[in-house]
Amino acid sequence: MIERKDARELEVELRQLGISSDDAELLELMPLVEMIWADGHAAEAELSLLDSYIEELTTRINAADREHSVEVSEVESFVLPFLEQPPQRDLLQTLRNIGLQRLLQQPDADARKQRLLAACLDIGSAAVKQYPYPMGERFSTEEKQTFFEILHT
Repeated sequence: MIERKDARELEVELRQLGISSDDAELLELMPLVEMIWADGHAAEAELSLLDSYIEELTTRINAADREHSVEVSEVESFVLPFLEQPPQRDLLQTLRNIGLQRLLQQPDADARKQRLLAACLDIGSAAVKQYPYPMGERFSTEEKQTFFEILHT
């Protein structure tokens, strides 16, 4: 598990990474990006599932904060650089850790965590390297490892 940090510490880390506080809640998407790239390529089915999650996240953000609304296109613009080519693994892990720290500070943290883990499973099972796949290989070894790292976090 990661060490829990307070909001001020997370804010400093975000600034060091060049991420604005407005975009901080979008870091909830990083575990999904990790799952997409776990096997080395971003499959169309995985990206489609990410799009669905982006729409859901956008709706939740807008329902929770009536003063600051966000458009789906803004969320897509935030995540696009992470989808154009495989990001550095350590950067994704850092962003995941910060994003999950922020998520755990939310009043609906348990429900959001469950939705996020379910989406990770959906992405992991969305595309296989070969079909038919051998027993126990619906998820690649890399996807399983990535999922367990996310779960452990």
